Amino acid sequence: MDGYYVGIDLGSTNIKAALYGGKMLSLVAYCSRPVEYFRRGNKVEFDSDVIISSILEMLRELGENLSSGSINAITLTGQGESLILLDENYKPLRQAISWMDERSSTECDELSQQFAAEEIYNVTGQKAIIPTWPATKIINLARTEPECFSKTAYFVLLKDYVAYMEWLTPYSQHY
Repeated sequence: MDGYYVGIDLGSTNIKAALYGGKMLSLVAYCSRPVEYFRRGNKVEFDSDVIISSILEMLRELGENLSSGSINAITLTGQGESLILLDENYKPLRQAISWMDERSSTECDELSQQFAAEEIYNVTGQKAIIPTWPATKIINLARTEPECFSKTAYFVLLKDYVAYMEWLTPYSQHY
């Protein structure tokens, strides 16, 4: 197994990146950057561009530890339900909404009244409809930010947005 592998954890507190190499995939280098949130009441948001910049910075830092070879793969984990609204050109329309955001409590209550608990569980595997769900946030945004909502072409999660970014491709080839 020649080459290197990078793991990126899009954590709630910090973004972490690690470079592994060698036959035993030993840790070669590690770096971390804090995530800054904008909190207003029950709303928790962050700047997805800052996340992207932090990841690029960390990839450059990890790249300084390459002795030879290339990065064979980059893996992503973390923040499964943080939501980003993109326009038709795949550009963020607003701050990203953290999974910790609870602005959609009213929508959760409304949906919970429309569906039986057993049906909710059978369809989602969850015991209740909770504000971490992107679907409840999307309904809330349609009500509270109709202009932004109407411009939204794509609703994506943070991991998916990072994986989509075209800048990631060169790092998984010859560095």
